[in-house]
Amino acid sequence: MATTNSEVQIVGGDYRAKLGESPVWINGELVFIDVVAKEICTLRDGTVRRAQLPKMPGSIVPSSKGGFLAALAFFCNVLDAQVHRPLADKPGERQCLNDGKCDARGRVWVGSKVLDAPPSGALFCVEPAFSFRNGSMVKVGVAGAVAEVGGVWTSNGIAWSPVGDTMYYADSPRRRVEAYDFDAESGLLRNGRVFARMPDDVGVPDGMCVDEGGGVWVCVWDAGKVLRYVPDGEGNARLDRTIAFPCSRPTSCCFGGKDGTTLFVTSCSLDTTVDADAVDVSADEPTAGGVFAIDVGVKGVPVHAAAF
Repeated sequence: MATTNSEVQIVGGDYRAKLGESPVWINGELVFIDVVAKEICTLRDGTVRRAQLPKMPGSIVPSSKGGFLAALAFFCNVLDAQVHRPLADKPGERQCLNDGKCDARGRVWVGSKVLDAPPSGALFCVEPAFSFRNGSMVKVGVAGAVAEVGGVWTSNGIAWSPVGDTMYYADSPRRRVEAYDFDAESGLLRNGRVFARMPDDVGVPDGMCVDEGGGVWVCVWDAGKVLRYVPDGEGNARLDRTIAFPCSRPTSCCFGGKDGTTLFVTSCSLDTTVDADAVDVSADEPTAGGVFAIDVGVKGVPVHAAAF
């Protein structure tokens, strides 16, 4: 197992997010969000541009129609549409939306996190709606959201294997990465199992991405690490590489850069989504909230856009 820390660079100059999340490389730039600041941010040529969002975002995904769709956190909306009814019908529960990704068919997968016990959050699949126009069937919007995984505390880290037949997922407090057999045609999940457990001396799994070689890169909150796990061919994982970061809370990661081999990692300096009295760690960790980059020598799998 290789351990690396010397090649990690901070990009974006002095920019620091409160809770950086949901990075995606598209059209030669890195787009991500600051959940707490309610901002969508774009990093290009070392400069971060910021735009205010009307509500707190849980995640963003690119849209095939251009731009991005945002999962808006505390308002029980998905992608600015009233399709997240399993939460909206339960106003007494304190939940918000969290990580989201798109599968190869353009479905949006977005999870929730529970701010109180018990674990009643879920991982939802947001399906596109169809209409017949000019003799052909086209995707025209959102049909609805279906809960695919229930009993969730904090939904995080959705990613797919290079051929798309396995979906990786983390419910962070359970301190493990799960794997599901995935049917891209139907969107159904089967055969859920534990793929990797976090070592005893590290924190909890957060965002993740997958490379062309099948390696699963996992940001570990409260450990200052990104771990690469490799499937062993028998349904389990082998810890292949550890990258140390100069802050304790890396949050999410994606591949990009000129050659596609740069791993970009967002991080957190202040998370008030769960605890309004949370402490800003930037005094002790000057790089907390920064965006980091390291060339890891392997490309990521393609990023898919929402069909609506």
